[in-house]
Amino acid sequence: MNESRILAERIAHERELRAAERAAFEHERELRTLYDQHERELRTSNEVAVEKAREAHDEVIEVRLQNLNHFAERMESLQKTYMPIDRFEREHNVLLERHLRDIAILSEKVDLQEKVTVRQDTTQALLDQATQSHRWQIGISIGLIGLFVSSGLSLAALLLHLAGLY
Repeated sequence: MNESRILAERIAHERELRAAERAAFEHERELRTLYDQHERELRTSNEVAVEKAREAHDEVIEVRLQNLNHFAERMESLQKTYMPIDRFEREHNVLLERHLRDIAILSEKVDLQEKVTVRQDTTQALLDQATQSHRWQIGISIGLIGLFVSSGLSLAALLLHLAGLY
């Protein structure tokens, strides 16, 4: 009887172990199901977050592209008023040569008129004309210098601003 009781206890113990093993298996299955649901929710929320970030990035890129297009238009308008230094110097030298030539011609005319004994009023009128011509050329030269400096500064400011965008 002792043996049958021990055998019955072993069988009962074996059944308890199997029931505990089955319960552990069921618990693990429940945990796996919960984990899979959580993983699915996490991936879905991750996809939504990535899509929102992509849309925000696309909006930022669109704004920057619009800014670049605006600045490109400004650059084109600046280039229409921009004069390179070599062209400015070339035109300034042409104006200076023309001025010196006009002064020489007027001086020659004054000398000829003095030889012909023209009145003092005529001589004074020619000198006034040379002075006015000289003032006009100086005014143009100063205007061109101002235009070049302001265009260069505007271009430098625009380039610094564009460099600051990136």
